[in-house]
Amino acid sequence: MEAAIKEYLKEFGADHGKTLEDYKHALTAFVEFEEHGSPNATPSSQIHDRVGQFLTMLDEHKKAVHSRNPQRRTQHIPEPPQPPEHPQPPQPSQPPSPRRKRRRRHRNRDRRRGRRRERRAKWSRSKLKSPNTNGDRYSPHTVKDISKASKVQEVLLGNMSIAKPRAPKAQKAPMASKKTSSTTASTNEIKLGKDTEGDGASPLKTLYEKTFQTTTLTLGCLTGCMRRATELGENAKDVADCLETAADVLTTTRTITYWCLEHLVVGNLLKEAERVQQAQHELSLDPQTEASEHPQAEANSEQQAQNGSTQKAASADQQPGSPLDLLLDRQHGETVIRNLIALVLNGKIDGRGRKPTHPEATQARELAQSVYESMKKLYQDHTSQDWKPTNSTAKLPLSIPQGELAREMHTAIRTHFARLPGVVVAKMEKLGFKDIPQLKPELQRVADDQKEEPEVIIDTEDKDKAIKFDKDHIKTWWDQFQKLPSSSRPIFCPSSGYGSAFALLSETAVISILWNVRQIKRIMEKVCSREDADDMAKHRYGEFFHTLFVGDPDMKGQTSYGRTTTTMNVVTETSPETHGHDALRDYLLGFYGYLRQKKQWTSGDSTSSAPPVPPPLPKRPQPFDEGDQIRKYVMSNMITTNGLQLHAVAYDLRKPHQTSNARVGIQDISKAFPDRDTIEEVFGELSKTTVVGCDPGEMVTAAFCAVDPQTPKQVQNLSIKRAALYAPVFAYRDELGRRKEEAEIDEIEQALPARTYQSTKELEERLAGTLESVETLRNFYGSSDMKKLNWSVALFADHT
Repeated sequence: MEAAIKEYLKEFGADHGKTLEDYKHALTAFVEFEEHGSPNATPSSQIHDRVGQFLTMLDEHKKAVHSRNPQRRTQHIPEPPQPPEHPQPPQPSQPPSPRRKRRRRHRNRDRRRGRRRERRAKWSRSKLKSPNTNGDRYSPHTVKDISKASKVQEVLLGNMSIAKPRAPKAQKAPMASKKTSSTTASTNEIKLGKDTEGDGASPLKTLYEKTFQTTTLTLGCLTGCMRRATELGENAKDVADCLETAADVLTTTRTITYWCLEHLVVGNLLKEAERVQQAQHELSLDPQTEASEHPQAEANSEQQAQNGSTQKAASADQQPGSPLDLLLDRQHGETVIRNLIALVLNGKIDGRGRKPTHPEATQARELAQSVYESMKKLYQDHTSQDWKPTNSTAKLPLSIPQGELAREMHTAIRTHFARLPGVVVAKMEKLGFKDIPQLKPELQRVADDQKEEPEVIIDTEDKDKAIKFDKDHIKTWWDQFQKLPSSSRPIFCPSSGYGSAFALLSETAVISILWNVRQIKRIMEKVCSREDADDMAKHRYGEFFHTLFVGDPDMKGQTSYGRTTTTMNVVTETSPETHGHDALRDYLLGFYGYLRQKKQWTSGDSTSSAPPVPPPLPKRPQPFDEGDQIRKYVMSNMITTNGLQLHAVAYDLRKPHQTSNARVGIQDISKAFPDRDTIEEVFGELSKTTVVGCDPGEMVTAAFCAVDPQTPKQVQNLSIKRAALYAPVFAYRDELGRRKEEAEIDEIEQALPARTYQSTKELEERLAGTLESVETLRNFYGSSDMKKLNWSVALFADHT
């Protein structure tokens, strides 16, 4: 029957792969239809009856299926199971399917979320709000009449107590009030600073830096050091090229950023001066009109002056400061420079984290953007070329070196403008000015450090952090700077020359550069893994550089510096009683006490007649291994390199720390060796000692006379003339001039505008011309040949 109906439907083109259920409504209509042909025809309903019977059979079949599965159409409530007459052994349970596990996990997650939302809603309705909210944490309970108070209120009153106020924080006394007549300094009053607390790598570095003298070790050629210290072989050249590219990009960025800062500082000062001159010029043309336009302002000037101070004090904390004051700020000034470096490097500011919400931080970002766009427009208008960021070609990962460069430049900016007032005042005194401004005590101390011979002291805190600049500091000393004649004016803004190709890099910065370049990463994995390198850079300062550039001190072919160099961690672990954290802290406390006693003894406040004696420098105990006895330098976690030369920052264990501007005079030999016994204590038996005398002169710079005790009648003389000393310098000048003439660099340098500050237009023309020639000059001074030529002169200067 089914086949017959399908065949019937197929004849009329109604069969498209569908079942009879799809055509049930059509078949029902077909059964109920009565055929009425011609009047003479006999109607036939045989087919309709057969189809109707088939449909009835289908309905009965469907009802039978539903009766067998009642749960499919209604909810079935199962009856409680009856205990079996004969208990069966337990069947092993089947593990739940992954789908059931997933549903259970999602159901539990939704339940936990609901419970968290319920707790939050309950907490928000509670009176015990979070301490971060503006409302009161506890609602007050007030009892107006104690006699009518309920029992609950009596209980509350009985448990209440008067809150004890917090003890006020002890204020630090000024330095002048700390003077005492005692000759012994109290170590409890001396603070080493928070940077020396703890037993980590950073406090240990600070202790070594404040205890021992900082020195620079010339390790040699960058490629040669890595070939000697590691097994990189020819791959060391690829690593050196990567570091050289990074150094060139960073030094070029530093030079352009200094020009941007000069445009910011001098440009603002010149624009303000031009506005003042324009206003004075307009006032001089028609002073009566100017006075008649503002009669009410003149009448209310006194009232505005009285209310002005109150309004300024109220809005001082809300309004951001001027751009020049923002640049000298310890926190936001570094943000300005960091954003400028990011723009010069990549053309955009890194969008990590949230946007700044503090008004000064927002101003720092906008200020850097505006200065960069102004410099970019100057370059494009002057050269008709597109501005290219310095890192657009190399595309190196320089996020960490970028932050280190920002801190370095910001410290240089603050130090420069702290020293500038002392330089200006000194030139005014030399030229005979009558009206000379007075320096603040902090600036006077900085000026004294520059012109006098300071003592060998250790500062308890960074000088840069101790300086606090007044408002409009740069503007104030710009006015004094303009009073000097143009020939006697110092450099107002710091800058970086074209030949300054050295970049200061830390271990973290070098690791981030080398391991984020795909080709170099595979090479560096031969030295150590990234995890080991990060661990050394974080917990053992200097060990990564020692592994990469120095290697085993006792290996064959090691340099003299390599044989005498170790790391801070090795010295501290082998000699904790003399070079550990606690030992170095005790030494510094004793040394600071000696400085205080010496200051009191010099000023006459001390009751002691003898001068104080400094504590001895920590020395490593004996015996050690034969090779370990000559370790006298410990490496820090900083290097300077230009891609060719490699210099490491280290600490000399034999010499105490001294400031960068300290000067040590030549000791008088008659005082050092007053008699024969003192000579024998140092040199031993005189009959076996060679005596050498030195006589400095004008034409002959030094004349040495040596007497050998074995041949007392024979005298050896050695004279060094001044022409011989200056010969390498003159040779370098001739070679440099020849190379400049061949590359036409001398013409480019002569065409550069002078560094004068007469008007904004002259400043913009000079900066635009300098930016136009920066690529040519950097390619010349940053070439390998020029680096080798400069290194040869530096080696001669070191030996002489």
